[in-house]
Amino acid sequence: MPYDVYDAWVTLSKGDSGMKAVPASAPPDSGLDLKAFQNLGYTAEWFAFVGFVIFMWFRLLRREVEFARDAELGLVPEEEQQRAPAV
Repeated sequence: MPYDVYDAWVTLSKGDSGMKAVPASAPPDSGLDLKAFQNLGYTAEWFAFVGFVIFMWFRLLRREVEFARDAELGLVPEEEQQRAPAV
């Protein structure tokens, strides 16, 4: 930016006569309701996604290791041995 920008705010200690204070309060029915359980469900869903990714990673790793062992024992056709990964 071609000019300086400052991070600041203005606070009034006394307002105009037309202004009235609004107290901070929680909205009604904001306790443990269906919406809260829906949010907890989304949280649990992420743990399920992580579990699936870890499961698939181990499964694919095991598959590659088994393929390499089969290739070493000669249980894989010649054309597939050429593409076998080096483990």
